[in-house]
This record gives sequence, C-alpha cells and structure tokens, in this order.
Amino acid sequence: MHITSNEFELISNKTLIEQKQAAITNMVNRFHQLAATLRVELQKENLWNENLFGGRHHKVTKGENFHGFPFVVLDTPQLGGGEIKVALRTLFWWGHHFSCQFIITKENFPIDNNYLQKLTALTTQIYTGEDMWEQNLLSPYFKPVEANKCTQNFLKLGMIIPLSDYEKLEEKAVAFYSCCLGMYQAK
Repeated sequence: MHITSNEFELISNKTLIEQKQAAITNMVNRFHQLAATLRVELQKENLWNENLFGGRHHKVTKGENFHGFPFVVLDTPQLGGGEIKVALRTLFWWGHHFSCQFIITKENFPIDNNYLQKLTALTTQIYTGEDMWEQNLLSPYFKPVEANKCTQNFLKLGMIIPLSDYEKLEEKAVAFYSCCLGMYQAK
C-alpha cells in the first residue's frame, strides 16, 4: 500500500493532532460550563426540578467517530441506570454543528399550539424514528416540528446550532431547553 506525499506530510505533522486535542479539551470544558449555566438559568425560570432529573449530575463524554468525526456530548442528567423522565443532550459534532436534544419518555405527549409556535421559531425538529438515541439531526427521521408526528413511547425534539454561532451556544441552548421544559411542565 502506497502513501501519497500529502498523506505522508499529514502523518508527519504532530501540530494538527495537538491542535485537535486542545480544541476538544476546550469544548469539554465549555460543556461543563454550559451544564452549570443551564442549571442556573433553568432554576431562575423554576424549570429545574431535582425529581425530574433524578437528582443526578451532568456528564460530558467525548469520542472519535460520530459518523466519522470527533464529538463531545453533554447529558443532563448523566444517563444510564434507572429510568429517565427527561434528558437534555447537547452535542458538538466536529466540522458540522452543535445540536440540542430534548428527550422525554412519555407516551402520546401532545405539543400545544402555543409551544408549537415557539418551537417552530427555534427551528425545532421532531424525531419520527424508533431509536430514542439517534443523534444525527440530519437524519431523514428528523422532521420540522410542525409535522408533529410522534408515534413512539417517547418524544424527542432537536435543534441545530451552526458552528458559526459558537459565541451564542449558551443563549440558544437555554432558550431551547427552557421552551421544551416549560411545555413539559405545563402538562
């Protein structure tokens, strides 16, 4: 097997990997800060409920291969073990976008018109597939929220935040999760 000169130049250069590792470390730290911001801002709006989140803390994880690219995930609360009622999942997908995902395990959860308008304004998508843990908001199973076709025993809403909106990540995540939690707690 032959390595091209461009590939050899790439594998000979440590700087690229060092920069990538530094960027991922910075994103992990940013997500820990986002978790703290979410808690404070959602408490201000009386949307943070320890019972709702099972008293569990957040968890930040990272990986190398989400559809071929590195990623960082913030789960609020930490998932695994026990039943979840509500999960807030924020994803950084290298070279693609950020996404915010609101997941509830409740059958036949209707989205009323007041929240439908707010969610539409946030360019929210609704997941119509069967795999609650599908994370790719570019999947054909994510449809505009106005489709409102949730037939599973869970509801999953998602919003894409372009990487160019990096500076507005906290603001947009708080707005999305506030709207979703407000809708959930209004039922």
